[in-house]
Amino acid sequence: MSGMAFVSHEPLPSASRIVFIRVPDTPRIDGTNRYFDPVPGAIAADLVDLGFDIPEADRLDAFTRGFLSAGPNQVTAQDQATFASMLDGQHLDAAG
Repeated sequence: MSGMAFVSHEPLPSASRIVFIRVPDTPRIDGTNRYFDPVPGAIAADLVDLGFDIPEADRLDAFTRGFLSAGPNQVTAQDQATFASMLDGQHLDAAG
């Protein structure tokens, strides 16, 4: 996730979910190294194309899309200000 993904008056600390799946070594891997729309079946189709034999491909696909669609987690400006008010002084004292 890039900080530029969220445009606001002040950049906020953000995190997003990611899923890594180890796949067999294949020349086709470069063709699947991309962003794709999380439409039903896309994740399972990509894995099958890479040589996975997934007995419950639709279930894996639905679970993965649900996990990833939880959205980004973002610290609010108020939370950030509260942390800064408590911790910035400690940081400045240690740096000085």
